[in-house]
Amino acid sequence: SVTVAVSGTCTGFAFPYTLAGANNTARVASLRQAIQCANLNGTADSIDLNAQTVTLSDAFADYTGATGLPQITTEITLENGSVTRDSGAAQFRFLAVSSTGSLVLDGVNLSSGSLGNLFNAGAIYNDGGMLTLRASALSGNSAGFGGAIYNLGSVMAINSQFTGNSASQNSGFLMNDNATATIIGSTISGNSSSGVAGNGAIYNANGALDIIDSTVSGNTST
Repeated sequence: SVTVAVSGTCTGFAFPYTLAGANNTARVASLRQAIQCANLNGTADSIDLNAQTVTLSDAFADYTGATGLPQITTEITLENGSVTRDSGAAQFRFLAVSSTGSLVLDGVNLSSGSLGNLFNAGAIYNDGGMLTLRASALSGNSAGFGGAIYNLGSVMAINSQFTGNSASQNSGFLMNDNATATIIGSTISGNSSSGVAGNGAIYNANGALDIIDSTVSGNTST
């Protein structure tokens, strides 16, 4: 992982925090700083995106792949909004969760994250931590392995949508690598893999996988 110093002060970041900013540039800066400050204070914190869309145009740091937002190292909830990648930007995923981190996405949409042919996770890289998605959507993300999620820890998805994600090597939606994933009441559709190894939706590599009351349809692979 990479440690990046907080730019500015955490004085104005009382949690729960509601995202502010008169324009997208200000919202990006506020979200990045809010995550950094939440990581530093040693408590469970929530960040409300305030029903706004945050469009990222560059990577923040490299956490086993270029990543648009600071790494999640403590217990953080992101809720109520969308994060997307500018179509003209260089490739990066949105989020990375460290082995000490616990990330909850509640009503959050992540779309158009992208990493290259040899990289993992177009949207979220869970490096041994805990990831929970509630009423959220990951769509149109792409990577070499795990078009939306690459999981080395624990993933729980409830009432969520995973559509149109793609992998150039393996696992259009989820690569579950010696890890645990539980998917409940969710839809996994239209994901694809163009690699020799295939697995249009999910590759469960020596992990534990439960899919309950969910729809898996229209996923394709070579």
